[in-house]
Amino acid sequence: MISITTQNVRMQMRAYIDSVALNIALETGLFWQLAERPQTAAEIAQALDIPLYRSGAWLDMLAGLGYLRRKGDRYAPSDATSGAILEAFSAETWMHLAEEERYRFPFGVDLAQHMRHPLSVWAGQSRMPHDYLRSIAEDAGFARRFTHMLYELHLSLADAVAATLDLRNVERIMDLGGGSGVISLAILREKPGASAVVIDHPHVCAAGRAIVAGRPEGTRLTFLPGDFTHDDLPEGYDLALECDVGVYSETIFRRVWGALKPGGRLVIIDEFPTSLREDDAQQRRYAFYRAMTDFPVADHMRTSIAQVQAMLARAGFRLSVERSLPDGMVIIQGTK
Repeated sequence: MISITTQNVRMQMRAYIDSVALNIALETGLFWQLAERPQTAAEIAQALDIPLYRSGAWLDMLAGLGYLRRKGDRYAPSDATSGAILEAFSAETWMHLAEEERYRFPFGVDLAQHMRHPLSVWAGQSRMPHDYLRSIAEDAGFARRFTHMLYELHLSLADAVAATLDLRNVERIMDLGGGSGVISLAILREKPGASAVVIDHPHVCAAGRAIVAGRPEGTRLTFLPGDFTHDDLPEGYDLALECDVGVYSETIFRRVWGALKPGGRLVIIDEFPTSLREDDAQQRRYAFYRAMTDFPVADHMRTSIAQVQAMLARAGFRLSVERSLPDGMVIIQGTK
């Protein structure tokens, strides 16, 4: 049983302040600036063009949270920040992740009044949520940052997928919504004779080509601009991938079935809720956010393994047992 005290309640009511302090540090590149050399509050205020009194209060807040260490009047990243942030992903990726959280943050403004709205609380606030697909379509720079962010986030996952999959008899791979091709690249390193094609938005494909340029296995990876949910799919593939895309329907699966060779497989990798994870904090946060911000649906949890497997079976696939990967990701497969 979780122990809750009155002080815990008061602290959690203000948890958004901790979050905001961290996210603006990531979005402004503060940690990287201080990693170059420790600086004073006055130097940070000048560099970021903010009032000195705000700079000092912000840096002290981050020091209290353990993200900075203070020596005299100068601040520098803590050892924990160096390991968990600076050495984990690039500054650009952290900036993009923080930007995404800033887009989501306003859903909580006056939520107690707007949660009665029968549709999304965004509608109740006369606001529009950030449309990622539209941003990708209209802004090549956003698409590049988004694609590179996912590339970095999925590097360790890609190695795990390549090490887990049975790649015997796999020569041609179709990566649906594959972004940078990070999963396919890892598989191609494991399977030197294979080739792969990523199907994604034109701006994403352009970003992916830049990422794989110069990599030995990149010569066997091509990018096909398109929308795999609607466009005709190329045929004759041994393996189709859908990793962390979250777009599932019997119609799509039937079209993928038609693009595969006899015995070909559709491999889906996602953070599906399982019996061991249904009650974890991340799932609860996800369900709460979806319940507030989505139009009415019966279930605000992520699509379950059973639901996807039922779609696969109706589309004609023979199912195999799902397998677990690190960080809560799960592989499920269907064979033609």
